[in-house]
Amino acid sequence: FGQEFYIQKKEQRDAKIINGEYAVVNMWHPVAANLEKIHKEGKTYDWRFYPIFVNELDPSVQSETIQSFPLTTKWNSKAINPKKVSEDMIPQILHWMDWNYSLEAASLRAWGTPDMYTGEGMERRYKPEYSKVEQYMLVGKQDETGDGWYYGLQGPDNTMKNPEVYGLAMADEMGYVYAPSVVYPFSESNYNQENLVNTAWQQHNLKTMSLYAELPVDDETLKAKAEFETVATDLNNNLISPHNDELDNLIVRAITGPVDKFDSNFKDYTDVLSSPDIADGIIKEKEAWMKYYKLRANFFKELD
Repeated sequence: FGQEFYIQKKEQRDAKIINGEYAVVNMWHPVAANLEKIHKEGKTYDWRFYPIFVNELDPSVQSETIQSFPLTTKWNSKAINPKKVSEDMIPQILHWMDWNYSLEAASLRAWGTPDMYTGEGMERRYKPEYSKVEQYMLVGKQDETGDGWYYGLQGPDNTMKNPEVYGLAMADEMGYVYAPSVVYPFSESNYNQENLVNTAWQQHNLKTMSLYAELPVDDETLKAKAEFETVATDLNNNLISPHNDELDNLIVRAITGPVDKFDSNFKDYTDVLSSPDIADGIIKEKEAWMKYYKLRANFFKELD
């Protein structure tokens, strides 16, 4: 890297990526949206994805043959303003929130209304008159005269600006299994930089996967989750964190020390993590997790 790499502005970095000055870039940089521009300029280079790591295991299901799509919202709690919402309006608001947790709502967020597309499942495609929506959903190409944001749809990165559900449907939640980025076949001009690795993984394994929608849970499951989070927080904050500086120094000594002393130096590091109080905390965390996990399993709805 040149010295300017560490001090340049985001716009300067992006311009160099688009101009082909960097040979290797992260997948979230603005490549897909600029492919058309690059080809029009007669440039011959392109980008190829190289997935270094596989998808990490989803701890909520503990199986690589299971993929879940949460219909619930996790990031924000919801509050009702008593000065603007009367008592008789609350049932309607709760029904609105409940409907937004449905598969019907998830499909609407991901694709729009049924008149915008044809087919179902892996065969669904946008009609020609909605080509701007299609380009937005597949490669993130924006066009304020008729793209996905124009219609209030959930974007290719699972974020949205639809005022009807903004704050309820946020990033990486309330998704839809048959999203456009999953069902459309790959082509040279049709892929999304940010989703390509996950999409390729989904398409390749879809026939052997069990797909589930994550449904809202009951009070007992919420209580079990809260108990698990309390135990996990106690383990990390009160048992492990006080040793953080010590652990940092020990692992550095193990890595940078003489090779013939690595085993003994590394044992000093693991001895701290194996101390009785931390080991007991890990056992409590495991027990609390299994209680929550077993209850949570009752709220996965298998999809076709």
